[in-house]
Amino acid sequence: YASGERRAYGPLFLRDRVAVGEDAFERGDFSLRIEPLEAADEGTYSCHLHHHYCGLHERRVFHLTVAEPHAEPPPRGSPGN
Repeated sequence: YASGERRAYGPLFLRDRVAVGEDAFERGDFSLRIEPLEAADEGTYSCHLHHHYCGLHERRVFHLTVAEPHAEPPPRGSPGN
C-alpha cells in the first residue's frame, strides 16, 4: 500500500502501544514509539518500507534491549552526601 495507507505494527497485543508519527512520510522520520515500554518488549524488530511511486524499498532490523534506568545521584547537600 502506498503512502502509508496500510500500516501493520506487529502482533495484536502490541498494536495499541506502538505508533509511527502521522507525518512520517512527509518528514522521512519513521521512528517507532512503544509506550509504555515493558521488559517483554525486548527483542528484534524490523521495519519494511515500500513506496511504489518513488521506488523506495528498505528494510531495517534493530535489537531492542530493555533495562532499568540508572539511578540519579542524590543532590549535593542532601543527607548522606
